[in-house]
Amino acid sequence: MMIFKKVYAITPNPALDLNGDTKKITQNEKNYILRESRFPGGNAINNARILSRLNCPVSVSGFLGGATGDQIENLLDAEKMHTDFVRIAKDTRINVTISNRSTHKQTRFSFPGPPIQTLEKKLLIKWERH
Repeated sequence: MMIFKKVYAITPNPALDLNGDTKKITQNEKNYILRESRFPGGNAINNARILSRLNCPVSVSGFLGGATGDQIENLLDAEKMHTDFVRIAKDTRINVTISNRSTHKQTRFSFPGPPIQTLEKKLLIKWERH
């Protein structure tokens, strides 16, 4: 029998992963997305979601900001994951992955994360695990 202690996943640069499919990508033209899905992302969040599915107690913290951060937190709440994020002034980043059905290839866009202010960093450092 395995006994798990609580894992604390700290994600300094989380992302909202936005995925979609298109029939074909045509450069310099509007390409319509046929299917869209959104997931909370970033390496620490991805690992925490896997651990949670394996029934390992996990708590996720890091920096979230703006409506994008709200979406990430709501998606994690829907998975019944414990979160304790530091709210920041700038919006959390978005990653976009488009799957081209005609070529069976993906195109990925990873946007940079927001700048983190000194006070926001201090709040994470002072974060108390509960």
